[in-house]
Amino acid sequence: MRLQLNQRVRDGCRRLGGALKRSHPLRFVRAGRTGAVSLLLLAAVACSDALVPLPRGDLAIVGGGDLVAVSVSRGKVVGRIGPIPEYKDKYAVGPDSSRLYVSSFDQNWPYSLSGVDTRSLRVVVQQTASAIGARSKVGAVLPMGSVGLAVSPDGTKLVMTGLRGDSSTWFDDSAQVVVFVDVASLTPVGVFGPFKGAIVALPGSRDSASQRVMLVGVRPGVTTPTYSPILILGGPRLTLVDSLQPGVPVGQVVATQDGRALFLTSNAMIYRFDLATRQLVDSVPLPSPDLGNLCVAPDGQRLYLTDFGDYWDFPGSGKVQVYDGTLHQLAPIDLGSGELLPPGLNDCAVSRDGRFLLVSSGTPSRGPLYGPQPGRLFVVDRATGNLVRTVEIGSYAEEIFAF
Repeated sequence: MRLQLNQRVRDGCRRLGGALKRSHPLRFVRAGRTGAVSLLLLAAVACSDALVPLPRGDLAIVGGGDLVAVSVSRGKVVGRIGPIPEYKDKYAVGPDSSRLYVSSFDQNWPYSLSGVDTRSLRVVVQQTASAIGARSKVGAVLPMGSVGLAVSPDGTKLVMTGLRGDSSTWFDDSAQVVVFVDVASLTPVGVFGPFKGAIVALPGSRDSASQRVMLVGVRPGVTTPTYSPILILGGPRLTLVDSLQPGVPVGQVVATQDGRALFLTSNAMIYRFDLATRQLVDSVPLPSPDLGNLCVAPDGQRLYLTDFGDYWDFPGSGKVQVYDGTLHQLAPIDLGSGELLPPGLNDCAVSRDGRFLLVSSGTPSRGPLYGPQPGRLFVVDRATGNLVRTVEIGSYAEEIFAF
């Protein structure tokens, strides 16, 4: 069940609790009223799955098969957020962490954008890409967000990958663009392109005059460098203000919270790119070519790298690789010890207070040698590297967001 916990549901759950305390199941059975027992049990399940808002610092939202709210301190799923189409592509968090955006689709639902209020854990915005595109003030666009999705640092715009023109031109590279969507009205108000690649919001000032959004990819027909540049959009209209040339193929990119450095993967290496000197300043080889996702601690002094194997037959090592701020390799965190099959580790995040490393695990399917793995969230004490809690998610678990 996917329930929104409003005041009416709260009141109903309180009344149900009182009814269960006053009632004795055996009395219902003797009276031939087993149906009443079933109704009470069903209602109890509904209340147990109702979404309970959590205080800041204790909430993690895990995406995958479902969108799941987890209490980090209790190590417990407190509810499932929805309805949201099943196949979730990209996620983005607003600058004040009050809103989580999800682009998704399913077999019977057109491509959609959903907005979740992270305080009430309710879906407060949901519209199809075509409905958003129909309001466009910049010509025919379809803002899908299937490759990239971010929120501008001032919180006023969604920055989404999309298509320009009508469906007859969408297979042309020049149709692939970045679409700027006004958050308040969900109206496309700007386009940058052509562009193919990922989108990342850079931490920093909320002042619209200095806000920055990073595009990791290429502009077809405009520039064809040996290695993809990192394009920086800035100013109130998010125009192109800078282009970085790391000199290596760019894979994943994460930014430090102070916006001074980028960590990126490339050609079986991890690099640290200093934004002040515009140079690669540190590097380290990847322990394996099939590693997973990067995440960085708020102070920028710890970098974590998961290992999901090949997501088919090789399950991975079950270890999280750990590095300091200069990419010196530290002792890994082993989450596979004692398990017959090491878990495939997907995403990672650091809790808001910095105490815990959160690691998602699980797959919807595996190859012929290994079957699906259960969805789990591992909660690791960052100071000791010890696993302190394992949360069963109930569906496969991928992206993690800590609030």
